[in-house]
Amino acid sequence: IKVRPLGVFWMKDEAGPDAKVLTVPTSDPRWKGIDDLSQMPPFMLQEIEHFFDIYKALEPGKSSATRGWEQRKHAIRALEEARARFLDATRPTEGGSSLRVPTPSRRRRRSRRASPMTRCIRST
Repeated sequence: IKVRPLGVFWMKDEAGPDAKVLTVPTSDPRWKGIDDLSQMPPFMLQEIEHFFDIYKALEPGKSSATRGWEQRKHAIRALEEARARFLDATRPTEGGSSLRVPTPSRRRRRSRRASPMTRCIRST
């Protein structure tokens, strides 16, 4: 699915800083004209922030802290930095080994057949 980034939400947990990039589908007409955080419903952004503020509260020894939202240009930078880290981690080393990353040719293709549940729903 093709998406466009609107912004990035920053948080920190026991593993360190973490970027959560908020994106919307480019082909979904409900998101047409929404290009940055200022066009998002404020309550939706507050809900997302609240979720990441509390989602580890019930896990022993885990915690999280939120740092807030940044605009689209920061989201794009976070994506570019993550991509660079991925490429660096998957680059072959001098010994010739690298991380094994699935390529489209190695991925298992999903069956186009309808599942039993889908057939059941369609027949009613």
